[in-house]
Amino acid sequence: MVKKNRFLPGSSIDINSDFYKIFEEAGTIKKYSKDEIIYFQEDVAENFYLIKSGRVRMFLISPEGTELTIEILRKGKLFGESSCFSYGSRLTSVSAATDVELISVSLENLYPYLTKYPELMVQMFHLMSLTMKNLSIQVSNMAFLPAEKKLAQLLVRLGAHFKK
Repeated sequence: MVKKNRFLPGSSIDINSDFYKIFEEAGTIKKYSKDEIIYFQEDVAENFYLIKSGRVRMFLISPEGTELTIEILRKGKLFGESSCFSYGSRLTSVSAATDVELISVSLENLYPYLTKYPELMVQMFHLMSLTMKNLSIQVSNMAFLPAEKKLAQLLVRLGAHFKK
């Protein structure tokens, strides 16, 4: 299925790729309606997800119930993987921003593919590294930029996001 030494750079998994087919084989299709919760912050992480269609909203909830959107993710993006790989609880909540179709994958089901196709692990590390880089930039901007520059950064990110 996956050719040896094949590395797919990019920030998402192309649904026509061999890697995508592995996720389909290892996972289960889940459908959520707009605004439906996929998981809550602090839930035990048993699966992670690949977006097949639609968009999801990743957000934090304060103890007072205030929500802060972290990111809107689209087709081909993975989410929930870091909590799953660390065998921990969810750090964020995720809801369907539109009607969404996901592939839900457990590590247990993915392990045979990771050992058979090590380049899949490389691709997942690449995607997780991009997520960490994005979150680090967001934290840095929130901590050190004045309000008008934060707004400018947000507008640039939104423009790039919706241009795709």
